[in-house]
Amino acid sequence: MSHDAESTDGAASDSGTRSTEETASDGVSTPASNGDQHVIESAEDADWDLDDVELSPDSSVSITERESFHLLRPARHNLATYLEEHGYEIVETTWLTPPFAYGAVLRDPMNDDYQYYVAEPDLGPGEESLLAQLERQLRDDLLFRAPSEEDVAPGDEEADDTSLGERDRESPAESLQSEAERTRSEVLEAAVRNIISKYNMDVSEPSIRKVLYYLERDWLRYEAIDPLMQDPRIEEISCDGDDIPIFIHHRDYEDLAVNRSFERDDLRAFVTKLAQRSGKDISIASPLEGASLPDGSRIELSLGGEVTTKGSAFTIRKFKEEPFTPPDLIKSGTFTAEQMAYLWVLFENNMSAVVAGGTASGKTTTLNASLLFLPPKSKLISIEDTRELLPPQMNWIPMVTRTGYTQGETGLTMMDLLRHSLRHRPEYLLVGEVRGEEAHALFQAMNTGHTTYSTLHADSPRGVVNRLENPPMGIERELLSELDVIIIQSTAHVEGERVRRVQTMNEVLELDPDTRQISQRPVFEWDEATDTINQIAESKHLAKLERQGRNPYEELEYRTEILNYLVENDITDYEDVTSVVQTYLIAPERVRAMIEADDLDFGTLRRIRERALSIT
Repeated sequence: MSHDAESTDGAASDSGTRSTEETASDGVSTPASNGDQHVIESAEDADWDLDDVELSPDSSVSITERESFHLLRPARHNLATYLEEHGYEIVETTWLTPPFAYGAVLRDPMNDDYQYYVAEPDLGPGEESLLAQLERQLRDDLLFRAPSEEDVAPGDEEADDTSLGERDRESPAESLQSEAERTRSEVLEAAVRNIISKYNMDVSEPSIRKVLYYLERDWLRYEAIDPLMQDPRIEEISCDGDDIPIFIHHRDYEDLAVNRSFERDDLRAFVTKLAQRSGKDISIASPLEGASLPDGSRIELSLGGEVTTKGSAFTIRKFKEEPFTPPDLIKSGTFTAEQMAYLWVLFENNMSAVVAGGTASGKTTTLNASLLFLPPKSKLISIEDTRELLPPQMNWIPMVTRTGYTQGETGLTMMDLLRHSLRHRPEYLLVGEVRGEEAHALFQAMNTGHTTYSTLHADSPRGVVNRLENPPMGIERELLSELDVIIIQSTAHVEGERVRRVQTMNEVLELDPDTRQISQRPVFEWDEATDTINQIAESKHLAKLERQGRNPYEELEYRTEILNYLVENDITDYEDVTSVVQTYLIAPERVRAMIEADDLDFGTLRRIRERALSIT
């Protein structure tokens, strides 16, 4: 089984999923909110009071649920003991699955090392026995039965009414997924309570809630790593083998070990489960698999012993439900407002671009944010191995590659999809990442009037050209000159902090017929010494647009002003930013007037956008 408890070596492990300590406790308490600097110095200090703690703004915990916070007291006591034994201190804590699980970033002051600690409710011996009994019974009673109207847990009859407001705020895709999850959870709870009632079990409500938490976690979600899946600041989760601590990549603290691991058989079963949830099959005959989880997260799986010699392994690159927005990237220092406004003008005017960089440099993040700049009614087609691109436009056809169903079948490659997509006559073609022969078709499409955007692994503008013109891509230089902009991103360390920066933005100008060299013009460059991004040359592309009778410099000024306004007013919500950007492309005067009056009305912006798109 998976290891969820504290280790004695500061990483992870224990011999069981849940501690067998008794959980009875009077008093109400909670972990500190996200960002709180509270440090537990002793086991007695673990029982801080709920009234002394401000809950995280995004916490879904309600007043009526506070009575159940005492369930975490033994888990907090375990953490306090762990801190005493190893000399760690808490940097911050955050709710993961309120009120049952929270995470803590710990720091070792001796070597300034960090790790991630997950705390969940302990189960007493009777609760462990109840959980095992319910799991056996449920396998027979529940797994092969479809939900019915009777599958509503006692006391939940009004649940749907109280959650209507939340559902109204969800997108259709989110609503469908959350509705399915809500139904499965309700069916499971109803079945559990029916079994307890049927066999006249004397079980307290806190014990039922704890057991339900673990059943839902293991049956409906992601077992031991599910709390990690709930932290939006965790970008990647990886397990390298049997009895090895799970590692995460945290947005603020980078690579951290976690206090949990998997034993051999549990890890093999979990990898198989992840493959099945993704609609894939992993076996000795086919021990490697890449796929997408139902929530859009990307996974790479390997079956233990066949390829990865330490045991089965997996890496999950978590899917961000709401992509980063241009103001997000400006606030983080990846771009300046002037750079983003420059891309806004070029993208709207059908200039093609490639975003290049190394692994985890933020290529897809930048491309996703920039897609907001495309006209709202334009026809888009995206082609990817795994769905990552999320343009806000409704006139969008997403395509993904597919492996063959039978041995010897090639399936549908990016090249197949690219050829097919051209028959749809898209105005914009989005390719998640070009690696092979599909690059040639992409540039052919560019040459025939389609605007294209893609990502590429390369660390310089020269590296981009070299990769594109050499095998396996092999694009002729005449076609390469059809590209308009090359954006190079990288990761760097600034004042000890890992950051993402746009190193350079180059305009691709023309192919010199004599030297056969492609002329490029750097427009923006990052100065590493001062950590500033500066414009170092005038844009030839903007000058070309001006010669065509447009007003790119005036628009550049307006759009820079809009982006600065959004940043200064901390407007980064995806829907809000989309409303501003897309409505500006429909009714620029209305948006400018609102900003000049310092009175952005998002309701009005959405209505203008919906009316223009004829949404009823």
